[in-house]
Amino acid sequence: MPATLHTHRHRALRVMIVGGGPAVLPRVEPLLPPGAYDVEFIDLDQEPYGCILDDTPDMLVVCLKIEDTASFQFLSMLQMDPATRRIPV
Repeated sequence: MPATLHTHRHRALRVMIVGGGPAVLPRVEPLLPPGAYDVEFIDLDQEPYGCILDDTPDMLVVCLKIEDTASFQFLSMLQMDPATRRIPV
């Protein structure tokens, strides 16, 4: 049987940046291989937890303020929920 060449087109991994906006992209971009990721920005007023549940990303970047307890509650919710706890943050 002759060998068959299989080419697989890999989909770009999805990264959601929560609370940072495009201003954080220069800090994150060096960590992401070119063309390997699609980046989506989620504002904190867009109910980010619901956005994540609706369309689960492959990775999250969460921009938070140390003094903001809501940010830490958000991270706790991600960690406690079986649907989101395996997403790298």
